[in-house]
Amino acid sequence: MTDIKTIIIGDEKELIDATENLSAGIILLKRPIPAYKILREKSLVWQHFHVHAYSADIDDDLLTAIRILLQERLKLGDPPSRISRGKAVSRREVFSLWRSLKEYVNGPIPGHNLHLLNSDARRLFSKICPYGALLEDLVSMVESRCNECGICYSFLPVQVLENPLLPFDGIKSLLALLSSRTISTVVLYYALSIEEKAYNVISKWSNNVLGIPVTNSMVPWWLPLLHKLYGVPAILLGPPNPYLSYIQEDIKNLYLNNVFHAIPSEEVDDEFINETLKTKKKANQTSIDSKNLVPQLSMLLQAEGKGLSSYKPDSIRSFVPIVENQKCIFCGACVKSCPYEALELESEPKLPRLLLKLNYCQGCYNCMYACPTQAISRFEPLLTYNGYKNLAHDEMVNCIYCGSPVGSRRRIEYIEKKMIESGMDSEKVVQITRVCPVCRTKNLVKS
Repeated sequence: MTDIKTIIIGDEKELIDATENLSAGIILLKRPIPAYKILREKSLVWQHFHVHAYSADIDDDLLTAIRILLQERLKLGDPPSRISRGKAVSRREVFSLWRSLKEYVNGPIPGHNLHLLNSDARRLFSKICPYGALLEDLVSMVESRCNECGICYSFLPVQVLENPLLPFDGIKSLLALLSSRTISTVVLYYALSIEEKAYNVISKWSNNVLGIPVTNSMVPWWLPLLHKLYGVPAILLGPPNPYLSYIQEDIKNLYLNNVFHAIPSEEVDDEFINETLKTKKKANQTSIDSKNLVPQLSMLLQAEGKGLSSYKPDSIRSFVPIVENQKCIFCGACVKSCPYEALELESEPKLPRLLLKLNYCQGCYNCMYACPTQAISRFEPLLTYNGYKNLAHDEMVNCIYCGSPVGSRRRIEYIEKKMIESGMDSEKVVQITRVCPVCRTKNLVKS
């Protein structure tokens, strides 16, 4: 692990000199300067530094929290140069409205769960990006096209793509530490374009405000939820823009009004910070990870007498695979391929069923590509919050001798078709596929 040094900086020259032979560290600023911009201009991996306003009162708790987050960023490694020279970028793209927001580059980095997606799924997910920035392997990207809209972070399962500034494990560990802290702390997520204004707010409140940068106010959907669970209040500080307004409306719908605020910088004053500090609540002791994030959210809201129906589809990313009933042959290939154990195959005497455990599906598309009959064609966002959903059903075929159940009609017809196509006699096929094991044994003994 890279040694993380803490340095105190007074001006731009000191920053340049201090980082000359430094690859990662915590930078404490005595006065507001555009530190991240300077680091980027020096061609340093600016995500491997954490810049915070210096105060003589800054304590070990806050420095430990920053170090935890920084260590998780370092685990992502040095982001490789992912600029693709193979695709031409038009003049219109270069001078688009979004270019004015792109002072910093914060494109997606492959997470450690990227292996969950097969090549077909990666090809499909590369089409998610509205700007055509993601290439098929989800590792390469046309960096000049990425507008940091956050769609890829929201749509893919947690940790398939990592946010270089807000890694899931890092934020979770940081909030767990802050929730046990005796002094109440507000986490201030601030847009890098106004970093100097953010340092003013942080320095004024010394030990009560921890600043964490984001680019273009891009926030993963699970961030407000983690603050809700750990009881740590937060503010999102950034210039007014359509994306920020969208986040603000989303958060209101999440019943998280008192936990997470999306506001323009001019609204932050001493009274606002004081009121935010009062919203600290007792931490929820729930253990969460990338796989149980959505089910734990369901339990949390149910305990409060609420439901996931309050969430917009773009806010909470749990899915329902849409199954074409007449194509499903109940072979179980989708059940075996699901890394989240979201699917179950149930065989009742009269009604074989394919069931979905709600809030488990993360939309990884593995089942879609495992299905031999292409019965799964698409996914839809999930808006309910418990139990099971019946995805497909069929009638049961009974034994031609004793009448006991043999299996799903469509599965048997599918097998029969394959056997007849291979040259087997149709009457012989029926004696194999539509006879129960007991009667088949009796027939074998007689013959």
